[in-house]
Amino acid sequence: MSIVLMSVSISPLTAQQTFWKQMYVTLNANIYIVIVTPQGQLFAGTDKGVYCSADTGKTWAARTSGIPDASYVGSLASDSRGTVYAGIYTRVTASTIYHGIYKLTLSDTVWRVKNSGLNNLGINSLCADLKNNTIFAGTYKDGAYRLRDSDTSWQRIDSTSLTDGHIGCFVVDTVNGYTYAGTWSGIFRSSDGGTTWGRLGSSTTFIVMTMAINSKGYIFAG
Repeated sequence: MSIVLMSVSISPLTAQQTFWKQMYVTLNANIYIVIVTPQGQLFAGTDKGVYCSADTGKTWAARTSGIPDASYVGSLASDSRGTVYAGIYTRVTASTIYHGIYKLTLSDTVWRVKNSGLNNLGINSLCADLKNNTIFAGTYKDGAYRLRDSDTSWQRIDSTSLTDGHIGCFVVDTVNGYTYAGTWSGIFRSSDGGTTWGRLGSSTTFIVMTMAINSKGYIFAG
């Protein structure tokens, strides 16, 4: 099976010229997530590990050295220096084995384990706050963690304010200084880089697994 990537090109002349371009990449894998680093590299998380492109998706190369064989990569994030973090798990028959987080620096070719401080290796989501050079990690059942520029290990975020342990996603509003966490019981917001959180809205019944933010600060959740 071939991976099919879609890219969208936005013309500076008129929004009516926006179009999708289909990109066929023969990798025999399924894509779960694609990110662009601040340095312009593309990374794709798949059910066959990680692939990287340095030419806007025209060609791709496997970047799997150091991670477990047959890795599933469902979450990726890059800090401002181009260090990429990947949430990795594998499947054996009907069982899922969580391997936590691996990182790959811009000058390295081998992924390194970055699990120090994590109590739970089941990673649902990763998100970068580029302005403050912080990486957020959301887990399955064990809440959220963050890794700031000065940290050598992951720091667990206080669960007394971020009360839902199932973290589906994060999004960072760098303009207004907010960080949002999508959980299995709605959305939480932090105004201090993830130290304290408050529930956004009154609903506690909807599961939020993905969020996006536009230039005006509007949050879209699904």
